[in-house]
Amino acid sequence: VKWLRDGVRWDFLEPTDGNYSWQEQDNVVKVANQYGINILHQPSVVPDWVWKKDRQGRIDAVYGLYKNLATRYKGKVKYYEIFNEPNLSGMFYPEGKSEKDPDYVITYLDFLAAANKAIHESDPGAVVVIGGLAEPDYAWMNPTTFMQKLYELGGKDCFDVFAYHPYASGGKFKEKADAIRATLTLYGDSAKPIWFNELGALEKDQI
Repeated sequence: VKWLRDGVRWDFLEPTDGNYSWQEQDNVVKVANQYGINILHQPSVVPDWVWKKDRQGRIDAVYGLYKNLATRYKGKVKYYEIFNEPNLSGMFYPEGKSEKDPDYVITYLDFLAAANKAIHESDPGAVVVIGGLAEPDYAWMNPTTFMQKLYELGGKDCFDVFAYHPYASGGKFKEKADAIRATLTLYGDSAKPIWFNELGALEKDQI
């Protein structure tokens, strides 16, 4: 085992504003480091207390979370994925609310930009990975549309690695990567690495 995608719930890590519970996460990081395993840290489930804040309050909360994470685990955790499948309802936004928010991509970019700033301030050598996008068959927003909106809003410099989840791609991973690369190239971002960091299929002949 060389990699661990460490999905930790933000609402468990920081159940109330500014009050952290580190023990479980410290143990995960300690064991992974002992065995030379790279950690891709991926918080999920934005707490209700964050959504109750105004826009700037939410940005500040995200900044505070990642400032604390990157400071605490500098030299121990290098890779941070900023939430998971932000184009899939219920994974970033509360279930059913993403489709109703016309500023949905702006909200995710607010979070991504705040996390990117906090992480690189605390650990300049860290790597920020965009939340892996879900396939069109599963997502409420087509991943290409999500990408285009994110770039048009100025998201190019807010992450270091583009992540995608190519479920049921029939083994056509190169073709999928080429299509993603074409979209990145349109926005002057052709050199950015692409990671497939979650995949699988219900049938053996679909993967």
